[in-house]
Amino acid sequence: MKMILKLIGILILLPLVYVIGVILLGQLTYYSPKDVESINNMDKPHALSDSSFTELIWNIGYAGLGKDMDFFFDEGKQVRCTKVQHQTYFDGVEN
Repeated sequence: MKMILKLIGILILLPLVYVIGVILLGQLTYYSPKDVESINNMDKPHALSDSSFTELIWNIGYAGLGKDMDFFFDEGKQVRCTKVQHQTYFDGVEN
């Protein structure tokens, strides 16, 4: 009986020690960056010539979501546009 209780104690204690260890490791190695991080690269000082930059992301939806598309996520009925619609949308993106 003593052996069974010891085994049950070990089976409960090992996962508990593991979880506490992971939490403790996470707390000890937690990285909290400064409010402002310097990104100057002294090896290539010309890399950032301006203090700001602009980024544009253009999601063309695989040239399949134009104004005539009746997409089901937008309360429509279609999943894909027709080949003719796709070619029209793709030509518009290309132009």
